[in-house]
Amino acid sequence: MLREYQKQGVLFLRARKEAALCDEPGTGKTITAVCACAEEGLTALVVCPASIRYEWKQEIAKWTDLRCVVIDGPPKARQLLYLLKAPFYIVSYDVVLRDFETINKLPFNCIILDEAQRIRNAKTITAQTVKRLRHCERRYVLTATPIENHINDLYSLIEFLNGDIYNCIQKELLAGRGSYSGYYNTSWGEGAKRLRRMVTRAPPEALHRALGQYMLRRRKEDVEPELPPKTSIIIETPLTPEQDRLYQTARDELILLIGDTAVPIVNILSKFTYLREICNSTGLIDPKKPHHSSKMDELIPRVLDITQSGNKVIIFSEFKRMCDLIVAALRERGLGVSYLHGQTRDAEAQKKAFWDKNEVMVATRTGEAGHNLQCGTYCFNYEVPWNPARLRQREDRIHRIGQDKPVIVYTMLAPNTVEKRISEVLLEKNGIFTQIIERPEYREWLRSLVQ
Repeated sequence: MLREYQKQGVLFLRARKEAALCDEPGTGKTITAVCACAEEGLTALVVCPASIRYEWKQEIAKWTDLRCVVIDGPPKARQLLYLLKAPFYIVSYDVVLRDFETINKLPFNCIILDEAQRIRNAKTITAQTVKRLRHCERRYVLTATPIENHINDLYSLIEFLNGDIYNCIQKELLAGRGSYSGYYNTSWGEGAKRLRRMVTRAPPEALHRALGQYMLRRRKEDVEPELPPKTSIIIETPLTPEQDRLYQTARDELILLIGDTAVPIVNILSKFTYLREICNSTGLIDPKKPHHSSKMDELIPRVLDITQSGNKVIIFSEFKRMCDLIVAALRERGLGVSYLHGQTRDAEAQKKAFWDKNEVMVATRTGEAGHNLQCGTYCFNYEVPWNPARLRQREDRIHRIGQDKPVIVYTMLAPNTVEKRISEVLLEKNGIFTQIIERPEYREWLRSLVQ
């Protein structure tokens, strides 16, 4: 049975031709969208990450008696699936790129973008292709993070929704034109170009008013007060002597690079990544030598203790090679490990094994969004991602509807390193790394991170 706030969400979507459902993770956005489409009798094209296509199928089967078609497999198999008739067609963002023309001919009258932050960068081929899907009766976006780094993220979602939302924003901004004369700035161009500049420069309160009737956002603590508590703990792991030796050498080289204005920023950022890899394990630097990792020395005993007490663990790392090392170490100790990464062919099988018998799930960024992993009660962030908004996405894989145990989240950091400093700055700035690095003084800012 739907919860009261989910019923309100269904009514919100049914009453609008374009809308953004931006509730926090774990509050049932998928369920809400499924029920809204079913009650309106819509034929929906659902575009989502490949790893959660079958979660959509499960929710459709659970909440309706309607048929759905998951477009999957090699090209010939997909072409046969397109011939089937159903109220729901589920495709991944990658398949939209491959089969755009065929998908555009499907008899849908509603498009749903799940994990819609995938199109936040309007310049990507994925974003541009998805926005070219034919105009239909309704367009919905589902995302817990409508803005990750910059207001441009939000604009890209608005651009996909299109429709009356443009007029509403324009009307709201014009209502305050006395203090917002930029609307009449002729250098801003015309039409959509001008509106984009208006949106990205508008006062937050004006955008909030303009988007209010199209965007619904509820916090988990407000709508699910019965959720068990979540405790966040920082684990500081000083570098081993070998890690520290490599780190100090790389750090000195990076400081010299920052001072050389002829060095492209891309080269400097790659060196930052190199420092972060050293903080994780020397095995990422030279896999042929025995690897040294203070984090691994801390992680493995903790995971063994947790699993021996009957609890399940999910471990996140941005680096696939680091995940490979973690998976190998845990399996050597006899633990059942599920593994989600970009090349995982059967994500559903990995998740099912985690629910059934495996004690641990190890995941790259692929596992951060959309998955229901409430069987786990402990989450380890092996390092902090560049964007701290993604930390919340990770934690919400287990701290969501259906969780009945307290959740513990560990974040591992190497003290006195760029890793520690970046985490502090990004948390202070609330994920505006992109804005900071585009400022003229970015090199001085970068220097402050490593010194």
